[in-house]
Amino acid sequence: MRRVPRLCALTLLAWLHVAGVAFARDGTSHTAALTAAAQSTSDPAAALGAVDALAALEGREATQALIALLPSGLPDATLDRILEKLVEKPRPLALDVLEGMTRHRRAAARVLALRAVAALGATEPKLDASTSKLLAAALRDSDPRVRGTAASALGQRLERNERAKGGRVAPLDESIVELILRAVARGVPEAARTAGLATPEASLTRLYEALRGLPLTAVLDACDALLKRSTISEAAKLDVLARLGEIATPATKAYLSTLISAGRFPLNSPLQRALIETEKRIVPRLAPVPAPLGGAQ
Repeated sequence: MRRVPRLCALTLLAWLHVAGVAFARDGTSHTAALTAAAQSTSDPAAALGAVDALAALEGREATQALIALLPSGLPDATLDRILEKLVEKPRPLALDVLEGMTRHRRAAARVLALRAVAALGATEPKLDASTSKLLAAALRDSDPRVRGTAASALGQRLERNERAKGGRVAPLDESIVELILRAVARGVPEAARTAGLATPEASLTRLYEALRGLPLTAVLDACDALLKRSTISEAAKLDVLARLGEIATPATKAYLSTLISAGRFPLNSPLQRALIETEKRIVPRLAPVPAPLGGAQ
């Protein structure tokens, strides 16, 4: 069989046609040829082109062939390309295989697998619970990039929920919220905002304790999430503002100023008045001081 000359998916398909590989309009008859080309170790460019072409096909057969390649011992670049294609175009059939990929030996592959899992959860509401559990499990990963990816994806899921006002996806399970809080306490900065979105009002004191030691940017992310939520009371938000008022840093004052400029709260509401008063009251100190929400300068 001739060597595939180009990476481009369309060029690869044309080459297969010239080589005499007949295929039907629905693409089913040349799936096997593309699958074989994708497993090439002697021609990396041909393998990547075959993956691109296979991912571009419609139909269950092509999808199954693409997914079946994942656990087949492919070169790293080919495996990563398949995972990238599953991020770009989520496929529900891939969920079981992606679960295994979230435990891959390489952190980069685990990150891509988690991104594909998150994309599935965003496009397939019926898989939301399953994908959330996989993301939560990755909060225990040994690599900070993987933990950060998982935490960010869970936060995006919660923000979708907040925008939908509870209409499209359900709140996270209590066990997942527990894992998020533990991740914050263990110093995963990306988990701070997610925790701000997920933590029940009754557990906010625990969140504040977990935030101690995280960078101030992470603390502000958590507070911003809390102040945006429609699922906590005005009293809880006033408490957040009061705590921010005790973090006398330029960054805190600047953050509060952005909230005022953006008109975050209704005009003349208790929250707007408290926000304005808190921002005015802060005189940034030259040296960092212990913060009630935690947060190293």
